Amino acid sequence: MRIRNIKIKDKLILITMLTCIPIILIIGLAVIVWTQNTLRDSMLQNLSTQAEIMADNCKAALAFDDEKGAEDTLHAFASQPSIIYAGIFAENKLFSCYPRNDNDNNEINFSEIPSKKNYYFGDDFLVVSRKIVLDEKTLGTIIIKSNLDSLKAVFAQSVTWILLVLAIAIFIAYILSCKLQNIISRPLLGLAEVVKTISQEKKYSIRAQKRTDDEIGLLTDAFNEMLDQIQQRDVQLQEANETLENKVKARTIELTASNQQLESTAQKLGQSNKQLQDFVYIASHDLKEPVRKISSFGQILTASLAGKLSEDDHENLTFMIDGATRMQQMVDALLTYSRATTKALDFRDVDLNKIVEQLKTLELSIRLEDTGGTIEIPEPLPVIKGDSTQINQLLQNLIGNALKYHKMDIPPKVIVRAVEQDNGVVRIEIEDNGIGIKPEHYENVFVMFKRLHTKQEYEGSGIGLSVCKKIVERHEGEIGVRSEYGQGTTFWFTLKMLQTQENESENLITTSVS
Repeated sequence: MRIRNIKIKDKLILITMLTCIPIILIIGLAVIVWTQNTLRDSMLQNLSTQAEIMADNCKAALAFDDEKGAEDTLHAFASQPSIIYAGIFAENKLFSCYPRNDNDNNEINFSEIPSKKNYYFGDDFLVVSRKIVLDEKTLGTIIIKSNLDSLKAVFAQSVTWILLVLAIAIFIAYILSCKLQNIISRPLLGLAEVVKTISQEKKYSIRAQKRTDDEIGLLTDAFNEMLDQIQQRDVQLQEANETLENKVKARTIELTASNQQLESTAQKLGQSNKQLQDFVYIASHDLKEPVRKISSFGQILTASLAGKLSEDDHENLTFMIDGATRMQQMVDALLTYSRATTKALDFRDVDLNKIVEQLKTLELSIRLEDTGGTIEIPEPLPVIKGDSTQINQLLQNLIGNALKYHKMDIPPKVIVRAVEQDNGVVRIEIEDNGIGIKPEHYENVFVMFKRLHTKQEYEGSGIGLSVCKKIVERHEGEIGVRSEYGQGTTFWFTLKMLQTQENESENLITTSVS
């Protein structure tokens, strides 16, 4: 487990122990090394003193060449078990010696005597040498060899005690760290417990208890101050929410009342609109018969009274027939507009290519022949979902206007193209090379009975484009115009393509099944 994932009190204990143990071990190691050096120095000093004493005692034996006396002197080491060998050398030759036993390993060659130092330590022994000097004359050298058994025993005992003291020191450090960590961990754990309680119970009135005046105390003060601010904001937010809820309730009541009024008004408007549409349809339908009779009987009178009427009477009768004819055209236009606004839409697959071809060969064939006009489709038009009758009426009105409002000396040319847009919407454009429309009249062209030219210039009822707008709106599309006066006009409208509408139906079915 990583140290950052353990509890803070365990972390403090661990940090303390990781700090104390190396220091204690270093101190223990230093004490052990110091003890070892001290014991070695003490043994060296003791053996050196004995060598000096023995050198003084052997001066007379060397001076009188008394080997027996020298040997007896060296046998004084028999009382010291650590001395394993002692020898006196004169002129680089062994003069006399004392071996602890007959082991050859205890013997010392003169060549082993240190040249610069008077001693040296081996793995298991210490050798000390001293010059035997009489009247400033060197008679020989005494060499003493001692084992290190006593030193090792004392050193082992010292190390044992040192390790025991180190273990006790580490244990005491652990006990103290366990006790003292509470000074830091207890305030932090208390603060963490308060944070946990506030997080779970959302009680911002709880405060953390300040236990110390150090950085943790400052943290506790800052935390309590933050809780004060949160509590104040919570109260303010609650009051604001209550005020907002009251306003929302009041506004909801007002909107409900307004919606009820709007629904009632919409119902009344719908009924009025329905009644108005029914009236227009019925009135237009009922007007057709008398207007047709006026026109028919006027023509009969003109034929029967040919040559019998004066010129003024004949002109008046002609005016009457012309007015009746124009009245009949207006009634037909009103009926067309009424059908576009009241007829229920039965959407089916509509191939725009077939509709345009039908217009070229049937409805608009005479006008194409009279004007010498052409209708071009650069690329195949898409299949849409709609009311085929109304789409036929829409294209007939727009293409018919393009053929009608042409320049007198130039045959009309109409181009029908489709431009796919986002979300499966297609934009149908009808472009012509006619007289064009001024920008200030763009909006007026879709107003019912709004004409930009006199009847003498161009015939018509002024209702065709308003019918087009109503048809496009019933198909949830848009219609517009752009033009360059004197150069030509492009009317456009948008419809949903067949594929998009099928996908919407599939999505609706999938949603319903889910």
